[in-house]
Amino acid sequence: MDFTGQHILITGASGGIGRACALEFARRGGTVAIHYHENADAARSTLMALDNTGHTTIAADLSDPAGVDTLIEHVVEVFGRIDVLINHASVFEPHPPTQVNYADWCAAWTRTLATNLTGTANVAYRTAQHMLGIGGGRIINISADAAFKGQADAPAYAVSKAGLNALGQSLALAYGPHNIYVYTIAAGTIAPEAPMPIGKSTPRSARPDAAADVARTAAFLASPGAEMLTGGIIDANRAAYLRS
Repeated sequence: MDFTGQHILITGASGGIGRACALEFARRGGTVAIHYHENADAARSTLMALDNTGHTTIAADLSDPAGVDTLIEHVVEVFGRIDVLINHASVFEPHPPTQVNYADWCAAWTRTLATNLTGTANVAYRTAQHMLGIGGGRIINISADAAFKGQADAPAYAVSKAGLNALGQSLALAYGPHNIYVYTIAAGTIAPEAPMPIGKSTPRSARPDAAADVARTAAFLASPGAEMLTGGIIDANRAAYLRS
C-alpha cells in the first residue's frame, strides 16, 4: 500500500484513530492534512510525528457548514486535490437518560448530531464534489460498535454512529458510478490516551495498539483492489462485538 503522490484529509486527526491514520498514511508516502477543532497543540504534535514533509494542519468547526467549506477549500488550495478522506472527527458527551434534565438532554443531542452526523455528512459531500472533478477518490467514515450495541450513557453518540453507517451506504450507491468509493469502519473501544479517572476502567478489548489496527484497515480500504467493498461496514474490534 503506497500512497506516494496522494493527498489525504483526516478530520479529527489530533488524537486517537485520526492521529493513527495520519501516521499510517504518511508512513506510506501520503501527504496529510490534519484537521482539528480546538486542540492546536495536539495537532502540531501529530504533524511533528509524521514521516516526510509537505503535511499541513487546519482548524475548523465541522458543526458549522461554513467551517466545512473553509476546510475543504483550504486543503484543495494547499494540496491541489484530495484523493482520500478519513472522516474521523466526533464528539462524545455523556447524557445518561436517567440523570440529566431535559435542557441538558436536548443540548447533548444537538451538539452530538451536529458534529458526528451532519458535520461528517457535509465533509463527505463537499469532498465528493471535489472528487467528481478529479475522476474519483476514497471516503472512509469512522463509525463505532456503539451503532449496533447502543451506548447507555450517551445514546446520541450511538445514534450518530448508526446514522453514519447509513450515510456510507447511501453515498456508496450515489457515487460508485463516478469512481468514488465509500467505506465505513465500525471501530471498537480504543484505549484512552490518558489514564482513566478513579472509578472508571477501560474494557479488556481496548488495546493500546487498537487505533493503529484501525488505521491499517483504513489504508487497505483506500488502496486499489478494495473497490468491491464499497458500501461495506467493516467491524474492527478484535471480536469484542460480533454481529451477523
